[in-house]
Amino acid sequence: NITASEQQQWLLRFKAGITLDPNNSLSNWNSHTPLCNWTGITCNTTPISQSVVVSLNLSSMSLEGTISPLLGNLSSLHSLDLSNNALHGQIPPQLGHLSRLQILWLYGNQLQGTIPPSLSACRNLFDLGLSYNRLHGSIPPELSLLSKLKYLYLGGNNLTGNIPPSLTNMSKLNELTLEQNQLSGH
Repeated sequence: NITASEQQQWLLRFKAGITLDPNNSLSNWNSHTPLCNWTGITCNTTPISQSVVVSLNLSSMSLEGTISPLLGNLSSLHSLDLSNNALHGQIPPQLGHLSRLQILWLYGNQLQGTIPPSLSACRNLFDLGLSYNRLHGSIPPELSLLSKLKYLYLGGNNLTGNIPPSLTNMSKLNELTLEQNQLSGH
């Protein structure tokens, strides 16, 4: 079992990767404030002794910096929303360790690099938003392994190559956006 202090350490490492926090949104992310009272954090506090972080929502806080790979250790996370900030660097492949994750919203940042195929290990994911970043490379065919995925937003990046035919096998997929890329295929 993951302890509250371990989660706190990982989240403080994430905070350390944030180079600009103009609204001081993360000012209460410190050892004097209980973890579950931190801005953007939702805990599942049953049983009372185990404070487990289930949601991290820091959307639209004008944060600059990178996404710490240590977020991939928060194994009880159901929702991770870092959308509409100014985050750069790569999407950490370690986010693929979040087996309970249902929502991953990273859209509206300046993230670079490729889409990690490891995200296909987030088997409970139903909403994946990576639109409007600076992602390049091809769409990993492995994403078709996300059998619960309903929403896949990849528009507004620099993605190239073919659209993987395997995406058509995703029976639950309701919405797929690919606009403003350099993709080919059908």
